[in-house]
Amino acid sequence: RTTTVDTTAPSISSESLTPVIVGQSASVGITIGSVDFGTGTTSASITVFTLSGTPIASTLSLTNVETVDGLHFGDWRGTFNFPTQATAPDGEYRFVVTAFDGAGNRKDEQVGTVTLDRTNPATSIVSIVPAIAKPGTQITVIATAQDITTAIASMTERDVTLGESPFPMIQTGGSTAAGQTSTWTRNFSAQLPESA
Repeated sequence: RTTTVDTTAPSISSESLTPVIVGQSASVGITIGSVDFGTGTTSASITVFTLSGTPIASTLSLTNVETVDGLHFGDWRGTFNFPTQATAPDGEYRFVVTAFDGAGNRKDEQVGTVTLDRTNPATSIVSIVPAIAKPGTQITVIATAQDITTAIASMTERDVTLGESPFPMIQTGGSTAAGQTSTWTRNFSAQLPESA
């Protein structure tokens, strides 16, 4: 009869959080790689905290999806769904994994952060010049955009009178960084609607 003595906690060999900036879906895919050369990793879970250390939801148990070399190497996966905005407002959150092996040794490790942004950017049309124009006259549209939590990636504009698709605007001022205001411009030639 043999007895296995295991006093070493599992180690986290890899981690993946996708995406690291999440919007309205409020859903994050998690893959954790764990290594334990003693009694093997028997469970893994994720707890999500605010930056100040307050958990925002119940601990999520991960599922073992692959084991290599007996119990020694394993991948654990799961999907974390953020709770309502009242419980989890926009901001940055810490993802901490807890892994246990067959001997009860415990490993806690932060595996990354995720930025939650469920609020649409604030936009405003500054000017449309000229307000009245003949066909062929150049129209200039200037607008601003701001997002408190994440950067502005792009801005589009479309002429609903013409039924056109959204057209990319060009950033002409300000900053797209979180909390900053950027200015965007589009120039185009005035046209009559097809039914005119």
